Amino acid sequence: MREGPNALCLHQTGSFQNMPMSTVRQYRFCAKLGFNLSSLLEAPQIGRQTFTVTEISTSEPDPSFFQPPQGYRVVDHRKGSDVE
Repeated sequence: MREGPNALCLHQTGSFQNMPMSTVRQYRFCAKLGFNLSSLLEAPQIGRQTFTVTEISTSEPDPSFFQPPQGYRVVDHRKGSDVE
């Protein structure tokens, strides 16, 4: 896991009601998984927004998660498909 760069965006005075404004973005990226494990955005327009992965498993998911519920069936409308 590596910490990503911090980004600070300063908006010119006059852009937002003649007040200087700044936006801060921080994140921690996991190259092995290919996504951010945490990110932070602070901006006057939205306040503080935080996203953090708190629980994760890299094992294979249970195949039953990908089966339709009992009483349902998969219908494939693609041409040449023999699945119904």
